[in-house]
Amino acid sequence: MEIQLTAKQLKVTPPINAYVREKMEKAQKYFDHLVCGQAFLSVEKRSHNAEFVIHAPGQTFRALATAADIYSAIDLASDKIDAQ
Repeated sequence: MEIQLTAKQLKVTPPINAYVREKMEKAQKYFDHLVCGQAFLSVEKRSHNAEFVIHAPGQTFRALATAADIYSAIDLASDKIDAQ
């Protein structure tokens, strides 16, 4: 699956990049072929936001999460995608 990562007001370090890819690839266990995934990370004042969009054949899944740190926001967004 091709994953596009976009960040606003945040420097994407290699550990953050690897963590996002690991969490998004977890969704592959639900579908045989995922077309692509997009992750949007941003920081606004003291809140960190993570938005995941995963495109599967015939369906699109979107999850938005806000937390105190970026890793928690990524975890919450990943959990919401899994729940869908």
